[in-house]
Amino acid sequence: MNSGEPHDPNSQPPVSPPDARPGIRATGVLTVEEAINALRAVNLWSPWLTPGLLFFVLVCYLIAAAVMLPSLVGIVQAVASGLLLLLVAWIFLGSNHPYRVYVKKWNEDPELQQPIAWSLSDEGVLIESLHTRLLYRWPAFESQVTTFAEIVLLHRGMAYIRLIPKRCFGSDADWQAACQLVAAKVNLRASVSGAVVRSAQATPISQA
Repeated sequence: MNSGEPHDPNSQPPVSPPDARPGIRATGVLTVEEAINALRAVNLWSPWLTPGLLFFVLVCYLIAAAVMLPSLVGIVQAVASGLLLLLVAWIFLGSNHPYRVYVKKWNEDPELQQPIAWSLSDEGVLIESLHTRLLYRWPAFESQVTTFAEIVLLHRGMAYIRLIPKRCFGSDADWQAACQLVAAKVNLRASVSGAVVRSAQATPISQA
């Protein structure tokens, strides 16, 4: 899943140019809940998909058993075995649930525990952490979602996000200015869960 911000092992954009101008600033440490909310905002978070599929398969199994086993004893046996399978699957999913796995990976990544600084300007989004300084031109993002709590930028061509929480801005004025800047750089596309989704064209670009 998706952003120092969850670390993307497959994409390392070049270094940002040294003359990248600072813009609207935001600084802070991201939390795992903010990352999950951001993934949910762009429809990249579906932890109940696997349990839902298992439940569907179990229902189909019980219906097939009821049709193929006309005797009451056979149906009872099919139901009992189905419930046993469901219990085993539930225990397995309990320890391997996507939320639990994601939180564990997040907490084990030292890069995600470090503060991040974002600068939004006409050039794009400059992201600075302890070890990296990356500038993304606006076309680097396929779409964006602005909620009441954060700006989420979705990279073009991959399920990978950058998020900037509202709480990381120095003032409401900075937050409003950032939202207006992002809105000016992309085109309105649709609405998702009460959030505004906007599209742009894109490619990551260099850094210092």
